[in-house]
Amino acid sequence: MDQEKSSNLLIVTGGSRGLGKALVDLCQVLDWSTLEFSRNGTGLHHIPVDLANLDASLAVLEAQFQTLANTRWERVIFVNNAGLLTPIAPVRALSDAQIQQNLTVNLTSGIRLVSAFVRAFAASDSQIVIANVSSGAAQKAYGGWSLYCAAKAGMENYMRALAAEQSAAARPMTCINIDPGRMDTDMQEEIRRTDPADFPEVGRFIEAKSAGQLRSARAVARAMMNIFDSAPENGGRYRIGDPA
Repeated sequence: MDQEKSSNLLIVTGGSRGLGKALVDLCQVLDWSTLEFSRNGTGLHHIPVDLANLDASLAVLEAQFQTLANTRWERVIFVNNAGLLTPIAPVRALSDAQIQQNLTVNLTSGIRLVSAFVRAFAASDSQIVIANVSSGAAQKAYGGWSLYCAAKAGMENYMRALAAEQSAAARPMTCINIDPGRMDTDMQEEIRRTDPADFPEVGRFIEAKSAGQLRSARAVARAMMNIFDSAPENGGRYRIGDPA
């Protein structure tokens, strides 16, 4: 395998459900090798990881990255997808423990995993794309989502800085942000159950579901693969539009 280039490899965080699982399922149909990190996944392509306690598994992940980097892949796509919306509450109601957990999962762990991936694959001659699954919350403030908004904005800017570095690298990786738009996932269901006192805009999300304005995770996964296949611009931000 080290002598000849294998086909393609997808690595995704939060691959046990929602968009992450849809990406894994699609790439397996396309005959890609896949690897997903999550707490609750199953199968040979799953590695158990708790992003709230990354120290417990980071050494294993770094070793896995290095093993994969020693294989000559045609294409490698790393998708930072895992995310945590809760707690949905005004700032005055947030505890220090909640703040730490949200930012650890949504920002710190994402940065640490992407950084570990970059270190391992720095000398690879594969065509590499690193994609961060972002949100409209990275660019718009929502009352009750202060932590989620902050983490998504921070992760987007980290990716832009990484893209700037990679533009001057000997073997540059393409680093992008992708806003998947409105998607019919467990997170959206969680939003719709929120008390308006904690999230004043909840009615708009309920209306979007009733009006059929949510795309399936499978449709978004296909749209993301189309972006990857289109030679995306390093440092670019791509938004997958809402259905007509």
